[in-house]
Amino acid sequence: AISEILDESDPRKPVLFMHFHKAGGTTMCQLATLNDELMPEGSESTNCNSIGDSNWFQTPGNVRSCDERRVMGVNRSYMSLERWIDNSICTDDLLYATTLRDPLDRIISNLNYEAHKPDKVMEWVKPGASQFNVSNVRGAVIDSSTASYDNFFVRTLAGPDAFMLPAGAMTRQHLDIAKKRLARFTVIVPLDRFDDHSVQLSNGLGWNVT
Repeated sequence: AISEILDESDPRKPVLFMHFHKAGGTTMCQLATLNDELMPEGSESTNCNSIGDSNWFQTPGNVRSCDERRVMGVNRSYMSLERWIDNSICTDDLLYATTLRDPLDRIISNLNYEAHKPDKVMEWVKPGASQFNVSNVRGAVIDSSTASYDNFFVRTLAGPDAFMLPAGAMTRQHLDIAKKRLARFTVIVPLDRFDDHSVQLSNGLGWNVT
């Protein structure tokens, strides 16, 4: 369902965009820039990821608190997060938005972008496989790990503890956690129906989307 339309008389909260890797985050960054959103200092120009929130050199358990997010949002209006979600959903201070892509399409895009060999990836997703010994490699935990090809959306939304679990370890409980967190987002745009759902960006974020 399309999220509730915000009261245009109220100042909009800063946006935290959940940037699922290879699921439209760069396009959203371009739209944010065209709509004059103000990014935190040091944000990456191509995807609007804040320092420490990108897919590069991530370490297990890296999260930010609501207090940290509140400080980041002072005099800023848009920030992007391209790793697992923080432990706390800070809806008192932030407006959450994301784009979702068909999981298989996202996997194929990740596979092609990272030039992974399919037989290598199949080793990473065998039951019990744990391809996470890559913390010293740029982007590898998000791009080139078991999580990249095994329930990536659920792992990302279930948080840091779930993200690093072995292949096949995702349960119905993890899915329920992910669904409850996603339900607190104001804007959820399916990429394959972007034109139909761009009204969410207009009503929820106040963007001009053509």
